Amino acid sequence: MARDAVLEKVRQICLSLPGATEGESFGHPWFRAAKKPFAIYGTGGDAGEGTLSLKLPEALCAAVAGDPRWSVTHYIGKHGWRTRTMKGKVDFAEIAMLVETSYRMAAPRKLLAALDGEPAAAPKAPPKATAKGKHRAAARALRKRG
Repeated sequence: MARDAVLEKVRQICLSLPGATEGESFGHPWFRAAKKPFAIYGTGGDAGEGTLSLKLPEALCAAVAGDPRWSVTHYIGKHGWRTRTMKGKVDFAEIAMLVETSYRMAAPRKLLAALDGEPAAAPKAPPKATAKGKHRAAARALRKRG
């Protein structure tokens, strides 16, 4: 599959997630949930083939460690980021599952609720003033007058 076609498929997967946006950083497409990145598409490896960097939980980082298609992402690998070459036959069902996993690590609760089909949480009511708080406020007001 051509590099541009792979990027388009990755873009389709990433942007199908609630609130996901695409921007460019360091010359590469970055996909974000709110303001936090969850996927980065780049070029690297042999002949500039496409790469996909994702933030993965520790268990998945360990699982992909022995796979030659995966490597520790430069600079941010210590934070759980791993990079997969997109050369050859790519299993996009697997990529979609990994992208969603990365998204879940970056997305705020509101977007996760939308992903899971849960109703949005009702806005929290402001805290009620306690009797102590009312008395303190009244005492401050009296001090200001006097």
